Amino acid sequence: MYVPSYLVLLDDVCRHEWMHFRDRCYMFATEKETCTNAEFRCRIFGGHLAEIGAADTNKFLNDTAQMRNSNDHNHHYFTGLTDEAALDEWEWVESATKLKFTDWDNNQPDHKGNDEHCVLFYARDHYRWHDADCDDHTYSICEKEEVNSGGSIIG
Repeated sequence: MYVPSYLVLLDDVCRHEWMHFRDRCYMFATEKETCTNAEFRCRIFGGHLAEIGAADTNKFLNDTAQMRNSNDHNHHYFTGLTDEAALDEWEWVESATKLKFTDWDNNQPDHKGNDEHCVLFYARDHYRWHDADCDDHTYSICEKEEVNSGGSIIG
């Protein structure tokens, strides 16, 4: 069994089914949907698709995905990264900021069929980043502010 190198504390900073890391809360979706629908679902919960701006956040999400799906290599997760506006100009949907950190797998992004404009944690490559078709149906990771951080609470 895979055990992450840090401890996730259960506290009242994040709502039920959300995990706390640094000043953010994260939720791993349990239903597959397109990237657009996943973003919509995250917004219903007061968040957005996850933005990964640093190695420690990437490691937390990667380790959590591996722990949740240790023997299942079909649980890929959409993030909030896209190049839909301009090919190879990757930016985060929510903040509209360019990449400061990446964890692309080898030969990624590959724009297979010129139709891969969204990014996911790809289970078959140890949850490294792959570009994917935004219309694929897969899981996703939502992100939002801590409940006690002064952000609005929805739900």
